[in-house]
Amino acid sequence: MTPEKRAAKNAAIKKSMKETRDRHAHMLCRTYEVKIDSSHLNEEQRKHLAMLFIEAKWLYNASIDLPKEQRDRNAKSVPVKVGDHFEDRQLLYLGADMKQDVVDQIAHSAK
Repeated sequence: MTPEKRAAKNAAIKKSMKETRDRHAHMLCRTYEVKIDSSHLNEEQRKHLAMLFIEAKWLYNASIDLPKEQRDRNAKSVPVKVGDHFEDRQLLYLGADMKQDVVDQIAHSAK
């Protein structure tokens, strides 16, 4: 890449980053807590919400006794105790950001 092309590319990157910072300066960060009226959900949506809760519980329980360095924030499956043995369960409903929040919650609870 020639020095002129590199300088032009760097100028374009600098300009777009400045525009992004200017746009973000006017934004407000807000969090909304909402309640779900289950009477308006269909069966598939109810199942999805129930599985989100169950999978979060599985991930929390599987991660709670691990050292901080070994906790997998992007786990695809976790061991779940069934009777006297463990079996691997796939995490199909939890998204990556939810998995990270569950693992982070362990550290916050420990404090």
